[in-house]
Amino acid sequence: MAEKRFNAVLSPHLQTTTEGVEEIIARMEHASKVLWREEAERIFP
Repeated sequence: MAEKRFNAVLSPHLQTTTEGVEEIIARMEHASKVLWREEAERIFP
């Protein structure tokens, strides 16, 4: 997924400025998977 690649590049830059960045990114990726799955189920019931 493009999101995972983007987050992998973004993460090192945020490490110095954002506390808990790894957890934030993990939650974002999980939420993204849920949304993609819901969308797929809506389109292909």
